[in-house]
Amino acid sequence: MVGAAPSPNPSHEVKLSDLYTALAGVRGKSFRESTKGNSIECSFSRKLKNVIGPLAFDMAQLFLKGSIVIDLGCGTPSGNGERLAVLSGAKGYLGIDKFNTRDSAPRKPYEDSEIQCAYVRADMLEALKMLPDESGSISITNIDAVIIRDDEYRQAVALEIARVVKPGGIIITNSFDVLMHLPGKIVIDGQTFTQGESHYTWEAHYRVRRESHTLGWLKWSRVACLIKK
Repeated sequence: MVGAAPSPNPSHEVKLSDLYTALAGVRGKSFRESTKGNSIECSFSRKLKNVIGPLAFDMAQLFLKGSIVIDLGCGTPSGNGERLAVLSGAKGYLGIDKFNTRDSAPRKPYEDSEIQCAYVRADMLEALKMLPDESGSISITNIDAVIIRDDEYRQAVALEIARVVKPGGIIITNSFDVLMHLPGKIVIDGQTFTQGESHYTWEAHYRVRRESHTLGWLKWSRVACLIKK
């Protein structure tokens, strides 16, 4: 079972605008706010569960609340990651994608939203390097060896993810090719596994679910939630 959400650590609070400025400043570009087509339905939760799966959604509800969500490989603005952040009570959302997004300064995704969302078109590794230590929580999905074939790149991404996640923050992912390189001690069901030399400790929660495909065959998928202790 997934445990209760850890208490936010006030000494590691970071503003979304700070993260966006870190990226915008280094890139040296002028960023313009873009809100066209970014409205979100408040009643989207049922549909969202069907899109990302109920297990990932339930874990996000527990662990993303009050955190800035940094969505690697976010895809199109106003996509599932942004909706997930809004519905989970996150403090902010920063989407990063090299191909499928456009630069958008911090904005409210809809009129009554209590959080701000921003997007940056950039390589995920280069963007992570620009972010300060212990900045928020990470969402990274469908980024595996088929998409990123360079093992050294995946290892570098994992190292940066470990640095950027704040204490009490989480990584929620189905991208196990990246997690294989995550440094530190990973605790799974009372067993501890160590990867590399690092002071990081991660409490891992795994979920396996069976899905029915429209063509009639079954697909097994796994979702992981790793809490940085």
